[in-house]
Amino acid sequence: MIITKHGKNKAYVYMKTKEGKPYRLPKCSFYHLQEAKNRTDQKLDALVIITGSVGSGKSNKGMALGGTWENHFNDRDYDLDNVHFSAQKVSAEFDREDNFTHCINFDEAIQGGSSSGGITKIGKVLRSKLITKRFKKHLILTTVDSLKELNDKIIERCVVWYHVYYVRDRNGKYSKGHFKVFSPEQALKVYEDLKDKRCRDIMKHPIFLSNKLRYKDDDYTELWYSDKEYDKKKAKETSEQDDKEVTLIPKHIYFWDKKENEGVSYNQLGKEYGIPSTTIRTWVDKVKAVMNNVSFE
Repeated sequence: MIITKHGKNKAYVYMKTKEGKPYRLPKCSFYHLQEAKNRTDQKLDALVIITGSVGSGKSNKGMALGGTWENHFNDRDYDLDNVHFSAQKVSAEFDREDNFTHCINFDEAIQGGSSSGGITKIGKVLRSKLITKRFKKHLILTTVDSLKELNDKIIERCVVWYHVYYVRDRNGKYSKGHFKVFSPEQALKVYEDLKDKRCRDIMKHPIFLSNKLRYKDDDYTELWYSDKEYDKKKAKETSEQDDKEVTLIPKHIYFWDKKENEGVSYNQLGKEYGIPSTTIRTWVDKVKAVMNNVSFE
């Protein structure tokens, strides 16, 4: 049974995990999940954007939303199989045919689609997929540091935007998990101002400052998985991403097109352009590797 209580921190919804562990969720977040369920009932996807600085509690927010979605709205278990840290893993989840209505929690999303060389081909394809993927009634949680790491098409499709932050009390102690809630229209306006450098800090934007409704999450660690398990999976997936990530440049695509679409041999290309045929083969293989790992549909 769900019980709601009102207090200085607004209303909370009280519930239990599938394993019977009690917890509470800010009532506004429960309502947003209901709105997401309305979208998926209409055979659409539901996208939630979570932003915040490092250590603010944004991953904790994603855990609460994902856990409640799976446990309460779909009567399923929620665990680290729903959480992903690399572009390849999330792209594979989008392509599956056996996970309709599931939560796909892309934590640290842009970091998972980038490398030391910047946003790569795989990262760009992933951004495209967030917009163009076939609807499978997914709840997609996208966690990033700032809205400017996304784009306007993604933001327009979100159900809600949460900005999570920490506050410092008079004794100098930090408290994380505080958040404010914004509509897609408000998120888009803040994004445009950040992109055009009319504002550099979300928390100093007029839309943020004028929103007087503040909420706070509890610490949901250990409800569905532990910090240790979370960190272990994150380290594994991000290291695999670094090992497999391929950064493409225009000449790679050019020679791939010459070889695959025009049928020019490696030897012919080498003679024509004065480049060793083995080098051109390596470039073409890079393009093939990306195309084999990521669907471009």
